[in-house]
Amino acid sequence: MDYAKFDQAVALCFDSASPADVKAQALEYVEMIRLAPDGWRFCLQLFLERPAGIRGETFYICLQVLQDAVQFRYAAIPTDQRLSLRNSLMQWLSSFATAHANDPVYFKHKFLTVLVHIFMHEYLTSWGSFFQDILSLIHQSPAMVDMYLRILIILDQELISRDIQRFPTEAALATNIKDRMRDTDVPQLVDSWYFILGTYHSSDPGLINLCLSVIGIYVSWIELDLVVTPNFVSAYSSFLKSEQFRDAACECVNGIVLKGMPPLSRLALLDKLHLHNIFEAFIMKSSDISEPVIKLFNDTAVSLISSWNELAGEKAYQAQVYTVIESLLPVLYKLLGESEDTDLGVIFEFSQAFLVLLRQSARSTPLTGEQLAALERLLQILVSKLKFPADFDFSHDDEGRQEVDDFRRTIKIQLDHICSIQQSIFVSFVERNVLAVLSNPSAPYQDAELALFLLYTYSDCIKTSLRFSRTVPPEEQALFSLHAMLHSMITSNIVSYPHSAVQLLFFENAVRYAQFFGVFTEYIEATLVAFLDSRGLRHHDPYVRRRTTYLLARFVRTLLSQLTPHTNALLSGIQELLALPEPTLATSAIFQAVPANAAAWQQLLQDRDSGPAKAGVPAEPGSGAVAAAGQHFSQFDDQLHLFEVVGLLLGNRSFAPAELAGQYTVTVVQPLLTQMSAILQEGRYREAPPGRAATEPRHLALLHMAVTAISHLVKGFPSAQQPAAGAGGGHSAASWEPALRDCLQAALAVLDALDAYQKELAAAGNAPGTAWLVAVEAPMRDAVRQLFQRLVGCATCDLMALVPGALERLLRHASAFALAEFLPVLAQLTFRYREAFLPTLAGLFPAVVAQILPFARQELGLIELAAGSPKPGAGGAGGGPGGAGAAGATTAGAPPGGASQPQQPAAAAAGAHAPGFKGGTAGGTASSSVAAAAAVGATVNTEELQRLNDIRRAYLAFLNAIFQERMEHILVSEVNLPVLPTILASVTLLAARCLEPAIQRAALGVLSRMAVAWLQPGDGQTPLPGGPGAPPPEQALPPPPTEPVNISRLRLPDFLPFALNEVQPLVFSIPLAPTFDVSNASSLAVLNDLTLLQQRLIQTLGVSCTSFLTGQYLPSIGLPADVAADYVNAAMNQDPRQFRQLFRRFITRHRGG
Repeated sequence: MDYAKFDQAVALCFDSASPADVKAQALEYVEMIRLAPDGWRFCLQLFLERPAGIRGETFYICLQVLQDAVQFRYAAIPTDQRLSLRNSLMQWLSSFATAHANDPVYFKHKFLTVLVHIFMHEYLTSWGSFFQDILSLIHQSPAMVDMYLRILIILDQELISRDIQRFPTEAALATNIKDRMRDTDVPQLVDSWYFILGTYHSSDPGLINLCLSVIGIYVSWIELDLVVTPNFVSAYSSFLKSEQFRDAACECVNGIVLKGMPPLSRLALLDKLHLHNIFEAFIMKSSDISEPVIKLFNDTAVSLISSWNELAGEKAYQAQVYTVIESLLPVLYKLLGESEDTDLGVIFEFSQAFLVLLRQSARSTPLTGEQLAALERLLQILVSKLKFPADFDFSHDDEGRQEVDDFRRTIKIQLDHICSIQQSIFVSFVERNVLAVLSNPSAPYQDAELALFLLYTYSDCIKTSLRFSRTVPPEEQALFSLHAMLHSMITSNIVSYPHSAVQLLFFENAVRYAQFFGVFTEYIEATLVAFLDSRGLRHHDPYVRRRTTYLLARFVRTLLSQLTPHTNALLSGIQELLALPEPTLATSAIFQAVPANAAAWQQLLQDRDSGPAKAGVPAEPGSGAVAAAGQHFSQFDDQLHLFEVVGLLLGNRSFAPAELAGQYTVTVVQPLLTQMSAILQEGRYREAPPGRAATEPRHLALLHMAVTAISHLVKGFPSAQQPAAGAGGGHSAASWEPALRDCLQAALAVLDALDAYQKELAAAGNAPGTAWLVAVEAPMRDAVRQLFQRLVGCATCDLMALVPGALERLLRHASAFALAEFLPVLAQLTFRYREAFLPTLAGLFPAVVAQILPFARQELGLIELAAGSPKPGAGGAGGGPGGAGAAGATTAGAPPGGASQPQQPAAAAAGAHAPGFKGGTAGGTASSSVAAAAAVGATVNTEELQRLNDIRRAYLAFLNAIFQERMEHILVSEVNLPVLPTILASVTLLAARCLEPAIQRAALGVLSRMAVAWLQPGDGQTPLPGGPGAPPPEQALPPPPTEPVNISRLRLPDFLPFALNEVQPLVFSIPLAPTFDVSNASSLAVLNDLTLLQQRLIQTLGVSCTSFLTGQYLPSIGLPADVAADYVNAAMNQDPRQFRQLFRRFITRHRGG
């Protein structure tokens, strides 16, 4: 090892201009020195010799290598070399004052860190004289005193401080070192501190401040009496009076105040420190108060309140403590009133704790006059801090506005406390101030805004049910005052105050107290006029416009029945605001979905074409939208609230005449439909880029905005009063429904046009254009889906004629994630149209399930359940009479393959034991090799897993809806029967392997509904096929029906083997799995569901189930025959609550065993 070479390597490491390969070689060389067994000795020698020409950075790296060796490889250093290292460092330290005092601070800190780590290793064994050795040096010079104090600070940082989380071994070492120090060295350390305070107070302020910091740190675990002697107390008082020492002295004394001690001892300590006099002298008489002073005051007051709480039951002592607390209130008032908002977070802790104290006192005895006065004084000061600064810029300072809102929320918590302690004080104060401002037209805007803000928060604070009436008795003071303030708010015309913040708060209050207008309807017209004119929707401030559109929608929705006389005026005032704006990046989801470059185009194509096993979870097109777009005000977003308002007004059943609603609906949507038609007919949507340059899809964005606007219009219409009985049933069509059907057809025409355009681009080989269109089509499809879903919820059953075509277009090219969002629509249609929707649902079902299932099963270890992967040896893929429809079925009518192996966990066999349904291919049979299956699972991150779980939840909810509406016979139709084994296996797999309890419960719910639908009492009264006394295999169970049957219950005998061999073992395999936490509340809910499923199977199947449990399954998991019999007997005879408790004990005991 060479000094010069090492120095050169270090220089290259620090040189930002050195080539990357050269820097890599230099780093490798330095790392070789660090890891070499004698590398630390080389660095120690270099550090001690300090040869000329060596850079300072190199000496620092030497210390870094030494620290690494001492901290992590000290045990490998021989004892004699450890002693040599220790002596060398102490020798260097002893010469520090004369040779190294001018070294930079970071250099000294690294050296002392090495020394402290040696101390940590050897203090308890071979270096008990460490502190004596250090203290013997501090008389040399102030520089040595500085090093000594820094050693104590570094020791706290590296080992002792409780603010840093430690490993158990470190915590134990810290405890042992502190015990030894308390026994032997702390008194000497304390003496040295007093020596430093007395010696350097006039010559070296830096040392004094450093020493005070050390005392504040160490006082938390040393004997308190050592540092509160008369001499120390006198020194603290002196330093607190000096501006250059005050902050450090406050931090030191604060450490003393916060030390744990009995309440009366704390009171005596505070009296000894004369802190009350200090606060009066340096807070009450000063205008510039530092944060350490405020923190000392706050912590002192809070510690006194803690002492008051600890003395509960000892009234005399409590009174004594409260007297001291009360004496601090004038200081609190001054700090609250004069401190900057940034400093108030510290002092709020005292005011909050004091209010809690008063609330506790008020529960036992009425508050005194002084306490009530203190309460009102605090209320006055806190409310004054709610004001905006006079120079606040509302038009641009969004960040400042958010800070004010956060600050107000903090103060509001204390206002809530004051109101809960003495509501009359709060109500009187708010009413008095609000009415005074509202009666003064020339009040400053801060006062006007504050008055309306107090009115806004009033209902939260009084926590009283708001009952508005023409006559409110004065005894109900809170409501009486609220009525008075609301009357004054409206009649004062404060909404015309020339400031946006005041005007906006008027509308916020109008919405919050909208029920008031329902009683005092004479105020509605003036308020609506304000909403519609330049004070609201047409305000010059875009923030006010945006917020007001949302507030108007809420106002209309709340008061819809009272707005009938004002409908025409509202519609007229809104109509001109409904014209679509020019699309921009900030307003258009289509613009935001455009790929940024050719690489993004190619990735979109790959994601679209990749299956789950290849690409994991593909990102949705448009997921890379510009985040900054949301920072801008969106005129179109504002308009969506207005379209919803129009829908609310037109859908109001009191709108008369009804034909007028239809005419106005046409008036609103016709411009949108005309624009859409023109774009489609003229082909203006054909905007895909022919080359590499990205193109802004202006006309596609306009189409998307038109569909979205119509969707929000429909959102305002009322939902259907009752589900339709069929395609021709239900109530008569509302006057606006024909126009809405036209809207749906126009939206579907957009999808048709885009689909044709995409095929054209693909045929022409325009890959960038195809990727571009794939990206921008996704938000369009979402908008049409949302429109369709809302129409299904509000229109009559006449929409049924459009449902098949709409579903075909919406599901075309849809990704699995889009399907997950669409499955609730199918469930909604199932509930709405029932038998009329049955043929459509039966036809869609195979395609929907085939696309959803690979994602629903992903990460569960059985990806090869995907369609077209039959188990080897299970029959040809073509099925036929001799083929197997599911894995594990070897011959027609043979039992599932796992029937003779009950010990195989259901979680592992979920795909291998699907029932032996006959017919065509299974459409998704499974391999029995769990290991091979697990090998193909992709790794996903948390966000992707959440998306997978969303698909699983939607899939299970869809299946549940089918069974809930008694439409399960579509699953055994000729088209869908081949897919049924895959569905059964997937549901079983989700129940067995998904770690999300909610999804497990949903899967168990589907299995339970299957059992109710497809098992009849008495099905299991004969032995299982293949069991003792069973008929020969050729006597197969009859096949299920091949066409949908219009009955409420369908007996499916082939479901019996599946229920026994797959569902029944789940009852035990799920709670016995290592990942199942029986102490978790969600897991207990799963356990309860399993209990109900167990009893349902036993009660339905009878002897087959009990024989299977007692004779096969329970013995296979180690239960003796008598225990198994007792368990089954309990399941048969106990009520669900009793059996649930038994089952829980059973699982807990079996897991423990």
